[in-house]
Amino acid sequence: MNESRKTYHGVVTTNCLRASKLKGTPSVTVQVHATTDISTGDAVDIVITGELWLTDKTIDNTLETLAHVFGWEGTSLRELNSPVLAGVEVDVVTHTETYEGKAFTKVDFFNRPGETGFGLQKAQDGEADIIATKYDAALRQFRAGKTGQSMRPDRAKSPAPAVPKMPSPPPRPAYTEDDLPF
Repeated sequence: MNESRKTYHGVVTTNCLRASKLKGTPSVTVQVHATTDISTGDAVDIVITGELWLTDKTIDNTLETLAHVFGWEGTSLRELNSPVLAGVEVDVVTHTETYEGKAFTKVDFFNRPGETGFGLQKAQDGEADIIATKYDAALRQFRAGKTGQSMRPDRAKSPAPAVPKMPSPPPRPAYTEDDLPF
């Protein structure tokens, strides 16, 4: 299903409210004109359409995305039936799915330019060096197979309690040719 993941940079060209054809699930549909494949650095000229679903399970994430990524400060979802998000720069994380022999680009999520997720800003080189210096020793221990040994003595794992073994089932009787159903 997830054949290839890519991240594109682009600008929202339009948005609207709509319901899916199959189940009638409501969404905010966002169309982005992508100009850069961030995954490769190549220039592109493609249009990507993604859905921000409006269901009981997704509404919080959708509203957070609309506010944080798109900067939308509206007071009614009805406003999103007009292209109020047009002109906003975004990064779009996608993957390709193949259905009945055709490849389709599916949007996983939208991010603010340069972000790797909601409110997450990639560590700068100096910060990344500090983090790596602090935890590379733990990584080396992990790679050496010394799992369960914490760098902090107060977090060392105690051995797992012994689990009682189940008694073995009684041996099966030998079968004869008369027992076979054919």
